Amino acid sequence: MKNDNFNLQSALQEIKRLKEELREKRQVQNLLHNLSTSILIISQDLTIIYKNLSAEKKHLLSSNDVNNYTSLLYDEKEVNTAKKAIQEVFETEKPLKNIHLLYKNTNKRIGYLLTNFYPVDNELKHVAVEITEDTQTFKTLAEQSKDVIMRFNKEHQHLYVNPAIKDLLPIEPEDMLGKTHRDLGFPEDLVVMWEKAIDKVFKTKETNRIEFELPENNVWIDWLLMPEFDKNNEVQHVITSARNITEIKEYQSRIKNYSKNLEEKIRERTIDKQNMIDKLMDSINETNKLKK
Repeated sequence: MKNDNFNLQSALQEIKRLKEELREKRQVQNLLHNLSTSILIISQDLTIIYKNLSAEKKHLLSSNDVNNYTSLLYDEKEVNTAKKAIQEVFETEKPLKNIHLLYKNTNKRIGYLLTNFYPVDNELKHVAVEITEDTQTFKTLAEQSKDVIMRFNKEHQHLYVNPAIKDLLPIEPEDMLGKTHRDLGFPEDLVVMWEKAIDKVFKTKETNRIEFELPENNVWIDWLLMPEFDKNNEVQHVITSARNITEIKEYQSRIKNYSKNLEEKIRERTIDKQNMIDKLMDSINETNKLKK
């Protein structure tokens, strides 16, 4: 009987301990769930086993379709960077902070976000991923970019222009701020095309891409336009990246001309061969007539 009482007492104590642990876990979960930053808990194979409210609504996950961390990253390069960071956290059991990764989500939203990795349970191989918007990141990356980076509002005004514009046009970035392309005196046909491209991004919430030629210097531009979202997932601004593709266009033109010339030569040779065959057949026919 004593043994039974002892077992019962031990069981009740264990139940009490488990309840305390469960209460603590719930408190931690509630705290994580309501943080303004996006929090993910991922396993060693990068499966997402927990996501807080911010991750669901603000930054990344709007549905249950996304269950692997790698599907949130823009490309293989970003995936490899994240994997190396996570492996380092497992090996050192220490946080790894201030990693800038390029993310995407189910709405095709793209952006660089500041990412911190924290060890949670090294035995279970769980890592916490904290994802925040870093207002300095955009400017830092843009200032270093060789592509021309711009930010536009719905009125098509330039809110930001990086220094690379000086390699393309004789204008200072500061002189473009607050002005539209029309204000700056660009040709009307280009202005209309650019404004339509920007408006499309605001309307569709998706990236857009066009190519055009600048008449001043005959430079061809590949223009990528991307939505920048606010906290309500509405397009607040449009970010554009302009890349000089003149050399590519010239190469394509040379290839096209070469192909055209080659086709012409093949056609001419085909005609010449056919003429030779016709003459040979005429000669054979004439010989046969003489024999008769």
